[in-house]
Amino acid sequence: MKGRRTIGTWMMIVALATGAGALGAQTVLSRLGVSETHAHEISMSAIMGGYYVGSAAKPFLALAAAARSAAVGDVVGWAKAYYGSPAFKKVWADQRDNAKPKPPEVKGTVDDELKAQDAEQQAKLDDTQKAIAQMPPDQRAAMESMVKQMQAQAKDPAMVAMRRQSITLQRADDQKRYDDDVKKWGEEYPADPNVVIARRVHEFLTFSADVNFDAKLVARNGRQVFVDPQYESKPSNWKMCYRAGRDATQAARAAATAWLKELGR
Repeated sequence: MKGRRTIGTWMMIVALATGAGALGAQTVLSRLGVSETHAHEISMSAIMGGYYVGSAAKPFLALAAAARSAAVGDVVGWAKAYYGSPAFKKVWADQRDNAKPKPPEVKGTVDDELKAQDAEQQAKLDDTQKAIAQMPPDQRAAMESMVKQMQAQAKDPAMVAMRRQSITLQRADDQKRYDDDVKKWGEEYPADPNVVIARRVHEFLTFSADVNFDAKLVARNGRQVFVDPQYESKPSNWKMCYRAGRDATQAARAAATAWLKELGR
């Protein structure tokens, strides 16, 4: 049941580490073996699509059902405070800037690029001619003929037109790729992080909606698996909700729904 966790299952597990406020946070952090820095990293990763919380899950699952439900309320309160803090907003802005695609490098006009290609080609031909001069006489004629053919091709109007078209098409492809990357970047890193936070919370509400907490497990090859194959094939987030239990998951869903209303999304 390992895997990457979205913000919903994170609400039920790791942010519990700082969920009780400043006084209780360090105690719970110690119990879970999670540093405050790590909790912040998990918070950031959670809104980017998931984070494997590792050993922090075990202490959470060891809590009684009522304690898990209470922890969910604590974590949502902490999450709202952290995601609304200047510290998080700076982290988000920095990561957003770092992820911004770089525009394609354009070396002047198409004519400029053609001239640069011509200069590079001529430099190679000059080196070739120097090498030819050192060859035995019986080998020079064939090489000199090849050089002349290459020089003629470089000046052929049809060849120049093809090269010009190739440069133009490549630039158009590069620009389209950049435009697509910018669009994707804008979706993944909106200026307002609440957009992506709401997206992750919606995802949690979707995959946690049909968890069957009455599904049966059976021991197989040293591990617990679902008797029904359709449940065994469910994603790790669904299984984490199952492991967290009905009460904790329902508490998380109620908190998530209320959070979305506050976000206006």
